[in-house]
Amino acid sequence: MDEESWDALFDTYRSYGINYVRCHSWCPPDAAFRSADKKGLYIQPELCEWTFHTFEDLNEYDYYAREAKAIIDLYGNHPSLVALTWGNELRSDNRDRLGEFCHIMHDYDNTRLYAEGSNAWYGQEGISEESDFVLAQANRGDMWRGAFAGNRGFINEEAPAENRNYSKEVKNVDKPVISFEVGQFQVYPDYDEIQKYDGPVEARNLVEYQMKMNQNGLTGRDKEFYNATGRLSMRCYREEIEAAMRTSDFAGISLLGIQDFPGQGTALVGMIDSFGNPKEFSKPEEFKAFFSPVTPLLQFDKYSYFENESTSFDVLIHNFGKDCLHEKVTFSIWNKKEQTTIYKQEWIPKEIAQGELNYIGTVLFRMPAVSDAAELALSVSVGMHVNQYEVYVYPDEKITENEENSIITQFDQKAIERLDNGESLLYVPRLTPDSLPSSIRASYISDFWCWVMFKKWDNSGTMGLSLDPKKPVYRSFPTDIGTDPRWWHLLAGSRAMVLTQTGIEPLITMADNIQRNEKLAMAFEVKVRNGKVLVTSFNISDKKEPTVKQFIKTLISYMQSDDFEPAVSMDIESLMKLVPGERDCVFDSETTAVSGINGDRSMNALDASERIWDTAGLAEKEDAYFQIDFHKAKRLDTIQMEFVQNSAYETDGIAFDLPGKISVFYKSDEKWKPINMIFQNEINCSDDNLIHFEPVITESVKIFFDNEDRNDVEVIATSQFGYQPFAIRKINVY
Repeated sequence: MDEESWDALFDTYRSYGINYVRCHSWCPPDAAFRSADKKGLYIQPELCEWTFHTFEDLNEYDYYAREAKAIIDLYGNHPSLVALTWGNELRSDNRDRLGEFCHIMHDYDNTRLYAEGSNAWYGQEGISEESDFVLAQANRGDMWRGAFAGNRGFINEEAPAENRNYSKEVKNVDKPVISFEVGQFQVYPDYDEIQKYDGPVEARNLVEYQMKMNQNGLTGRDKEFYNATGRLSMRCYREEIEAAMRTSDFAGISLLGIQDFPGQGTALVGMIDSFGNPKEFSKPEEFKAFFSPVTPLLQFDKYSYFENESTSFDVLIHNFGKDCLHEKVTFSIWNKKEQTTIYKQEWIPKEIAQGELNYIGTVLFRMPAVSDAAELALSVSVGMHVNQYEVYVYPDEKITENEENSIITQFDQKAIERLDNGESLLYVPRLTPDSLPSSIRASYISDFWCWVMFKKWDNSGTMGLSLDPKKPVYRSFPTDIGTDPRWWHLLAGSRAMVLTQTGIEPLITMADNIQRNEKLAMAFEVKVRNGKVLVTSFNISDKKEPTVKQFIKTLISYMQSDDFEPAVSMDIESLMKLVPGERDCVFDSETTAVSGINGDRSMNALDASERIWDTAGLAEKEDAYFQIDFHKAKRLDTIQMEFVQNSAYETDGIAFDLPGKISVFYKSDEKWKPINMIFQNEINCSDDNLIHFEPVITESVKIFFDNEDRNDVEVIATSQFGYQPFAIRKINVY
């Protein structure tokens, strides 16, 4: 890239509020520094090191010493070069050498800041005394960001609120703290981007993913998914950024990037595409409103309220601009639909201090009475800086007895009789793998970074709802085009039903990740006998929560309207194959198990203890099987397994991984026959490993484990036999 190209990229970065660029395990050319000098960007290059044995070899240490000094010699005249670290996510058996190198570089040039690495030891081994600053995701058990691989972190695991900060987590840290690689929320691609690759590089990854989307019955929905997941991604970025901005002792926040990364399995986490162009859903001024040196902030405990409910809003000004401010601060609330202002308050502070998080005041507010669901917009401003939020207000109406009677949780004979009589029923199966064997655990947030890279820890991989607000089903539950805080309680603990190859279209769609690209539904509708059924896998158990209560009433109201006309008819047997509901494991006192390796531990996988069956010591892959004998004919259609990755039982000290592939056979006429697969999710380290197949009647099933066949280059995270064994804590068969 020439200087003009760097200018264009850095102009885009600045338009999104970015003022600090970390170069992940590399150093950019002089043209980048010249551009950054002009644009007012700070640059943090790194040595090209990304290993767990950093500086252990003296020849390597000598090479990097020369490299670091060469960076200072070549680019040290640029004011944009403010810091240098030794690489990305480093580890070493000689940590003292990393710290020693900080002293060496200080002696060589004390005008820059130095640190042993970016996220060294993943932040789990404490802070280097020799480093000038800390750039990490955590300090031992104190987390410094809100989302991690496997959908861990408060953004997914806790109900949305604008009250998070990291003040306790950084309280005892005596160095400047910058949070590391924040964000990483995936966005579904716009496949029109394929045409932009008109040179020697081709977007074959996007071509493959588009083909899979089309094969799975989702043709033409990429733009819809692109905008819905993009808006969710930006919302999640906002939660990360504002939590950091509410932390007065944070020195900064480092996003992994706002640009798509087409490598490493395809990580489309950007507000801008691989070419540096802003995406359709991503307006720079909207992003910059919550990511600027001067950012007005609100602090409040939740997003969803019943009418007449009292709450409070703290008004804060994050001022890390050039100067103290002496401008008016304004807070206002208005009804978005009616466009009427319902509250306004102003403050004229004596001074809004520079370099601080400033508390302006607290507003006590009572939600208005409403006859229908309402969305209130909240605005806080200082001078030209404006930031906006929204909260949701719902009528506090009881769920009537008739509405309760419309809900069923199991398809029993009474439910069938009601359908025969022409009734409409809301079917809410238990949200468990056995109850929904063709399903995937759903998440609130969009998938983290790249699903194929982290799928062993991620038993979800979903990317948020994709909604059409004009659909009649949302008439009493106004919504945006995708997931936002009003959906969190409904999504917590929910499952996305797999409708691929069923011929059924989702009523409410969950977007899947690009590698899997299943047709996923949180609700669908079918005609059954003389009646109609609306099936939902949202979590509607917490009826005291405003959004849940309103959503239940909304679904039932839709079912009772003329708009409820399912396009697909199903018989009871077919519906039960897809969503059977709660059932018991088929094991009884006569069930036994044998295996090709560690047979004395086979029964551990069938009991309820914490003991395991494992493949430690496996020499021949033919021995990697597990057989269950019922000693009588049983009807089966689902196998559920829980893999573990820690040491357990008498195998303490062994690190377990996962098998690459699972095959299931059943015995019929004294022969082993393969099952006819309906759905199998990706193998992961949880109890959510499902194999759902056409029902069979058999006395025995045999499960074979193997490596994963690969004819291409792909990021995978599975073990190979002979290196890391795997272990199963529990197997259930239904």
